[in-house]
Amino acid sequence: MPVAPRPFHLMIRAVPRVEYERPSCAFRSQLDQGYRTLSTAQPSL
Repeated sequence: MPVAPRPFHLMIRAVPRVEYERPSCAFRSQLDQGYRTLSTAQPSL
């Protein structure tokens, strides 16, 4: 199971909450996929 690279956490924090909550934000699907990857690879989070 692939683990998200360390810069991914910084990438999440770099995205404004308003941008993330925007339904049309193409970056949101990538974030959601990343969160699922993190939760799957590291359940302790």
